[in-house]
Amino acid sequence: MKFIDTHFSENDVYFLAFGGISILLSIALFVAQKNKLSLIILILGAFTLRLWMAFIDPFLNLWDEEFHAMVARNMVDNFWQPMLYSKPLLRVSIDTWVANHIWLHKPPLFLWQMALSIKLFGANYWSIRIPSVLLTTALVPAIYRMGFLLKNKQVAFLSALIYAFSCLMINVVSGGINTDQNDVVFMCYVVLSFWTFVEYAFYEKPIHLIFTGVFAAAAILVKWLPGLLVFSAWFFWLVFSKNRRGQLRYWLHLFYAGLIAVLFPATWFVSAYFKWPEEFAVTMNLYSKHINDDLAHPGVWYYHFQYYYDNFGWLIIALFFAGFIISIIQIKYKNIFISIFISILVTYLFYTSVLTRMPLMCLIVMPLTFLFVGISGNEVLNQFSKLSYKLSAFISFALISIFSFSLLNYGEIERMHSFRDENIYRKSCIHNQKILIETATQLKINNVDVLLNCGSIGNGIVSIYYSGLISYDKIPSEGEFNILRKNKMKVAIFDDGNLPEFIFKNDSIQILPDRIMRTGM
Repeated sequence: MKFIDTHFSENDVYFLAFGGISILLSIALFVAQKNKLSLIILILGAFTLRLWMAFIDPFLNLWDEEFHAMVARNMVDNFWQPMLYSKPLLRVSIDTWVANHIWLHKPPLFLWQMALSIKLFGANYWSIRIPSVLLTTALVPAIYRMGFLLKNKQVAFLSALIYAFSCLMINVVSGGINTDQNDVVFMCYVVLSFWTFVEYAFYEKPIHLIFTGVFAAAAILVKWLPGLLVFSAWFFWLVFSKNRRGQLRYWLHLFYAGLIAVLFPATWFVSAYFKWPEEFAVTMNLYSKHINDDLAHPGVWYYHFQYYYDNFGWLIIALFFAGFIISIIQIKYKNIFISIFISILVTYLFYTSVLTRMPLMCLIVMPLTFLFVGISGNEVLNQFSKLSYKLSAFISFALISIFSFSLLNYGEIERMHSFRDENIYRKSCIHNQKILIETATQLKINNVDVLLNCGSIGNGIVSIYYSGLISYDKIPSEGEFNILRKNKMKVAIFDDGNLPEFIFKNDSIQILPDRIMRTGM
């Protein structure tokens, strides 16, 4: 029995309640100056809400998540060869990433992670999201550590809290926003590279240099050259550091870290170039097209700035800029803050110049903006320090709690992941994937070799992912069907009322009643 009025399931409510209680408890412990325990509860709450996102949609989301899941599942059996259709029975096209054999559309690291998760937990909708759950949770202590080094424990907690409980930072784990786990994992490795860079800036230890290179390399192996972003911060930090910019060893450190970042991904890309030259050329051409072609993803020039505003609002934006001003006026380590700010600016300007507009393109620097918000929050809380301890603690707890729950934006999560509104997308995904799994599993038991006319793009991929039965969304041409017949393939096909005459003339084809919701998505 649900104890609050909501469109979420009872299990969803438990996750949400635990996350909400964690927010309040971590804030209370922070106000009581129990910093270590407040951080532990903060991490636990962040993990709970992100784990909730892994389970909240009981289906693979259309397009990106479906195809990423399929390639990752094929990697379970052939780790080093990225394949979409591992056994293509019909014609494939290297020119389209939704219908090819060798799949180089994205670099492989996040797919390898998903493959390992599938190996551990099986081929289901939530296993592919587990790496994102773990990595996004790991950013909580990383952001906390950056805030602590750059200012104090108060900035550290506030910055980590904003990241841990903001709606977008939670919601991305669900796979329901374009490019799903790819951009999420990319964000994590980029932010981790900034964390180790900040550690290096303070302690100048070789281990931090090495890990900055390693995390940047990982980012490149997730989403190509923007993974080098941390080196823009490193470069400007040296330029602005009077006592370092004239010393060769600091520039050599930058070079060594950059070499590590480039060397490891280069082995993959060079290998892919020689093993699959045609597919590699098509992929590189598509990468470059994002700059000069909207690729059916248009948007106004301020698209990415608008997206930040839509998700965080004017208050966060105002606190961000105020935090930047405070950091360059008051803070000892302003050179690091300036270099981070420049990296954020470079990212937004670069993607603003790119004609393809996707929601999560600037996700990689959003957690870094929270450091500046934390600086502003620190100044606000300091205004109450002259009051009595109890009154100051009460005001701080109330302000931070109200602020945190406004960021969580329960209504937006409910809108996307429940049937509060007429959610045709969610309804069709749940219905279609249930039908496809049941049908394909039974057909495979009956020794059918291929299932056809599964509906919208991606439905056939879902069928393969769960059942292993080769499936296609389309109705084959007569020539393609003759190839299947020549190879003695047992064929089943959904009858959507548009089957060509040659299908009905062949008694060997099993014609299935169409129960697919064909929404055109």
